This record gives sequence, structure tokens and C-alpha cells, in this order.
Amino acid sequence: ACIANDTNTTADCVDGECVYGCLPGFINCDEDPTTCEAAGDEDGNCGACGVDCAYDECAQIDDVFACNDPVDIEAGEFHTCAIKRDGSVWCWGLNNFGQLGIDTGTNFALLPAAMTSLPAGFHAVRQSLGRDNGCVQSDAGVFACWPKGANSMATTQVVSGSGVDKISTFDLSSRNGESIVAQEDIALVSSFVFQDTLPTISLSTVAQGAGAAVSTAGTHRCAVFLDGALKCWGVDSNGQIGNGTEITGEVFQPYEVMAGTDFNAVGTGDGRSCALTVGGDVYCMGKNVILGTFAESPVLKAGGPFDDLFVGWLTNAALKNGRVYLFGVNNDEQVRPTESPLVTDFTEYPLLATDVVVDVALGSSHTCVLLETGLVECWGVNGTGQLGNG
Repeated sequence: ACIANDTNTTADCVDGECVYGCLPGFINCDEDPTTCEAAGDEDGNCGACGVDCAYDECAQIDDVFACNDPVDIEAGEFHTCAIKRDGSVWCWGLNNFGQLGIDTGTNFALLPAAMTSLPAGFHAVRQSLGRDNGCVQSDAGVFACWPKGANSMATTQVVSGSGVDKISTFDLSSRNGESIVAQEDIALVSSFVFQDTLPTISLSTVAQGAGAAVSTAGTHRCAVFLDGALKCWGVDSNGQIGNGTEITGEVFQPYEVMAGTDFNAVGTGDGRSCALTVGGDVYCMGKNVILGTFAESPVLKAGGPFDDLFVGWLTNAALKNGRVYLFGVNNDEQVRPTESPLVTDFTEYPLLATDVVVDVALGSSHTCVLLETGLVECWGVNGTGQLGNG
């Protein structure tokens, strides 16, 4: 007879051989096929044997048990947000303009709090945060965005337009915010400005061609197109457009930077732009306080080849083999734990030497990383709770 050695295991005789199986919710984690000794819905064996969750939260997601850990992080000026595996969005830090999407009138969240202002059933998969506004995209391709409110999360607005699948948003001094988006289905890079009174935002075309990456810092914008071309436009007061000359006023037509070079990522910050080539080189142009030297044409940064690039308002980061490298303003030790107020080239962050980093969020005075384990670690200024440690 085929006999199971615990009540969680099934036993059947099939063609003269014993076949054992586990009841729903249980798994076998040893060499004994007659036992299913582990509950697959508990931390330590979450969905599979030996799976430890970063935050002890094993949840049923899409009909299977998995660790409900962060999968994406972003930072605004003084706040941080994370998307968890179940599609919920959790934010912490400053909320004076409703940027966290939590209860009206709450100025701070010192610990991560679930964003409550998204439409019902909204399953977030990516996000873009401006200094005080933001957008999140659902797995159905819908973008929900909010402008800069006043002590409350303004009515969530839906971006209309076919095939929107990339987005970058930033606050403007005179308006609630601007975003640019890539629409692959109809091969356009488009933009929109937040409107407090409109529930739906319409798009206006900026450039022909499907974008592979887009970025805006409010005064200037850049996009990498599917053919690898990098194009920038907008205010060029610091050479951030990268056309070799400083221009007074705005550049309205996208200018191709380093024609003939293939790029796959781009970021914009305070008076500067940085982009990552297909080969892993990072080039930056613009404001000298960030670059170390004033640059009207792209400057190759040392330390490559890199795997990914992140550009914040005052700091920059790149990943290489799971290690994070940073440069930029360091007044609050957001780049490296030293007294140096400015780090002019990529330097590996020394306190993460044994960790594998998969994502980076750059605030104006704080830095957060998402580790391969699912943990989020932050450092820098914590005056508004942006480090999320309570």
C-alpha cells in the first residue's frame, strides 16, 4: 500500500508505483517524498522551499503565494515611494502637497503608508515622481497622475492616448507639473501639463518616433528613440541640450546628441542631462556644479561600462554588476559617507559592498536602493521622514 507520512500529503498507486503529492498550500522541502512538511504560505518557504521574504509578508498574488516585497522604487524631492509585488504603492516622507496620496491633511509619513487615492483595482507596475507630483502606470496600461495640490492629493487624473508605456514627470515653478511620454503603438513622443480641473489629460505631440526612454527636469527634456538616437530640447542655459553651445532661451526642436551613437537610457536633472550608451558608457552635459567642469558638449564619465543609469535632481547613479556608483552634490552624505560637498565622478558606495542592488531612487538630499533580496535601504537627510525608518 502507498502510505503518506503526514496529513498534508496524498498517496496513490499508479501502474504499480507509489506517487505522492502535496495538498494545496503545502510543499515538500526534504528528500522524503511521503511528507509535505512545509506550508507554502509562510515566510521561509513562501511559494517555494527556502524563500525568505524581505519583510515577512507572504501573500497570495495572482493565485500563487509569493513574497509581497518592493519591486520598484522612486524618489521625489523629500519623499520616496515603492511599488510592491501585488501592485500596491507605498510612500513615505513629506506630504505637504499631497505627494504621498494618503489622508488629507497629513504633512508627513515617517513609515511607509499605502497610497489610497488610486482607482479601485489599480495594479501599479511602474512610476515616475516629480519633486511634488507623480504618475503611476497599471498593468492594464492606464496612467493615474496627480498634480501638485495643497495639503491633499488632488483628484487622480487619467492620461489618454494610445500605447503609452514610458513616462517621466516633473514639477514646474509656475504650473502643477509637466510630463513627457513615449507611445510605441503610434510612434510618438508626447507631453502634457497637469490641469487641476480636468479628470482626463490629453497629449500633444513633441516628436515623431517611438521612444525607448524619456526624461524631463521641468526646463528641458530628453528622449532615447527606438533607433538608439538621443534627442534633447528645452532650456539650454547650462549646455544641458548638449549641442556644443550655450543658447539663451529655449530649443524647441529636439536636437540629436552625438549622432551615430546608440543610447538606451537617459536622465535629466538640475541643468544637466546624462545618458547611457548601448555599450555601457555614461555621457553627461550641462551644469558645472554637478559635472565638476562646465560642459556644453557630452563628457564621458569614468568607471564604465555600466548596466543602468539613474539621474536625480542633484545626484546621479549607475549600476555595474549589482554595485551602485554615485556622483554629485554630497552635502548630506547622500553620495558617499564623507565630508566632501561634491563628488565629481562615479564612486562605489562603500557600505553596500556585499549587497546586490537592482534599483535606485535619488531624492534631493537622500538616496534609496532596492536590493535583490527585496529590502529597501536609504541614507541621507531624514528631516521629513524620507528614509522611512519611523
